[in-house]
This record gives sequence, C-alpha cells and structure tokens, in this order.
Amino acid sequence: MTAPVLVSTGLQAVLAIVPFFAPPVQPEKHQKYVLASLGLIGIFAIAGGVPLHPAAWPTDPLVFTVVLVGMAVVPPVVGLLESRSKGQLVYSTGARPGASNRFPGHLLVNVLGALAAAGLVWVASSTDGFDSFTDTFANQAAFNVMLPLAVIVVFAFVRWQQVAVCADLDQRVNREEGWEDYITGYSLRHWHQLFNLLYLIAVTFTATTTILNLFVHAMEQAKAGQPLGVSWQIVVAIVAALSFAFACGLPWSREHRAVYLLFLTGSPAALGAALVWLSWLRADAFRNVFALSIVVIGYVLYCVEAVLGNRRRGEKLELSYFSAAAVAVVLVMLVGVLYLS
Repeated sequence: MTAPVLVSTGLQAVLAIVPFFAPPVQPEKHQKYVLASLGLIGIFAIAGGVPLHPAAWPTDPLVFTVVLVGMAVVPPVVGLLESRSKGQLVYSTGARPGASNRFPGHLLVNVLGALAAAGLVWVASSTDGFDSFTDTFANQAAFNVMLPLAVIVVFAFVRWQQVAVCADLDQRVNREEGWEDYITGYSLRHWHQLFNLLYLIAVTFTATTTILNLFVHAMEQAKAGQPLGVSWQIVVAIVAALSFAFACGLPWSREHRAVYLLFLTGSPAALGAALVWLSWLRADAFRNVFALSIVVIGYVLYCVEAVLGNRRRGEKLELSYFSAAAVAVVLVMLVGVLYLS
C-alpha cells in the first residue's frame, strides 16, 4: 500500500466517524443505514484497491451522463408521486392555494447539476494523456477519501434543511409526540428526500474527484518536467468550479444561510486552487493572461458579492468597502501591461 493510499485510508476512517458525532439528520436510523452502506462500500474498495470515482472507470462518458441524469430525475418524480399518495405537505406541486410547485425547479436544478458533473468527466476524458494517467497512476484508490467527505457535506446540507423548518428539532425529537410532523417534506422517511440525498452524494463525489484527478494529472506532468499546456478542457473545468462557487453568493442564496456561507468560504479556496493548478501548467502568454484574468475577475466578483450580501441587513454601501478590490485591480492591470509590453 502506497503512502498516499495509506494516508487516504486513515482520513477515510476519521471522516467516516464524523457524522456519528455531528448533529443527526432525522430520522437518525435512516441516516445510520446510509452511513453503514456507504461505509461498507468504502471498506471493500480500500481492501481491493478499487477507485470508486467515475473518472477512473473505462466507461463511455455518455453512458455515465445518462446514469447521472437518471439519478437526478428520480427524486422529483418520486416527490410527484408522493404528493399524490401522501399529500401536498410531503411534496408541494402547487395544488394548495398559495403554495408553490416544487417539481419544475427541483427537476431543473437536479438535471443541471448532473449535467455539470458529467460534463467534468467528459472534459477529463478528452484531456490529452488523461486516460493513460488514470491507467498508470498507482494512487487512484486514494481519491476514495472524497466519498466520506461528500457524505459529510450532503448530510450537513440536509440537516440545515431540517433545522431551517424546525429550529428546535433536537429538543422535540423523541420527547414530543408527532415531532416528525415539523420536518414533513424534509424527513429521510420520505423517499424523494432519501433519493435526493443519494443523488447529491453521487454528484458531489463525481465533481470533486474529477477535478482532483485533473489537478493531480497536471501536477504529475509538471514533476516529470513535461508540463501540460492550458487546454480548453482545463479552462472549462476551472470556470465551472468558480461559477458554482460564485453562484452560491447570488441574491437568491442570501435567504439560505448555509448556501451563502458556502460562497463565502468556498470561493477563496477555489480561486487559490485554480491559481496553483495554473502554476503547474506550461508557461506561455495564454496561461499568464488567463491566470491574471482569474485574479481580476474572480476577486472583484467575490468582493462585490460579499459586500452586496450585507444589503439584506439594511446596511448602507460605502465606497471604502471596495478599496481592497480597487487596489488589486490596479496592481494586476499594471503587471499585465508590463508583461505584454
């Protein structure tokens, strides 16, 4: 067992324990069933040295796209069926006066998420040398560590959904008769919510491991003294990752604190990772201009979204809030002009 796989195995063991100590998703027994099932899959994958991530599979990206889109469609369709058998409170389709229809938005967001993740797999598979990298890289099983991490992230999201509709959920559980009524529509007892949880884990695991594979592929080529050039596939992967991070900071997300905090904490990490990734690629004018563009556009967008996020609290905007962004833009523009001159 190589050192990366050994470290990954240790991390997986630690991460697998985290959900059992974190505030539970209700009903807790359903959460334990999912954790136990995925834990067993992870153990067998570790023992067999089998990479679970789709980027390492010899599967046609089109086949994988169909599978992932199918997983995306199941939760809203099941929700639609549950709305007819269990009522509108379980899954609203707008039949009640004044109630919204969850189905179109749920279906659209899920399918777009599936297409984005599958698109990353397609981008990776069409990158020069990527297939040979996945075939020969001895530490592919190390990337399985992203599975328990994806589980933690998705369970945390579902937990936030439940607490958003019932802030004192933990005080009501098993102490008050009918406590589960307070999270109707968001309980793991509802099939649409359970299927949606599994879909979100699959999408998160696919996207993160594919980007990680592309990242390490570039690193390995740089270590070998044969750095990759900036391909359109890498540009698409970086833009897609940054777009997701920034989309979490748009006005719609400010009513959902967990999503908005993902923007606040995730965007700087995504910008930093993108710049490190680009630093491992072959130095040329396009790489340098693209890196400078990431700094200018990405950082300015982050500052603007972060500052505008305070408006929901009624805070007045001041020009000084944008001073750091202005300094960064001027400096990068001067550096860019000096580089191109």
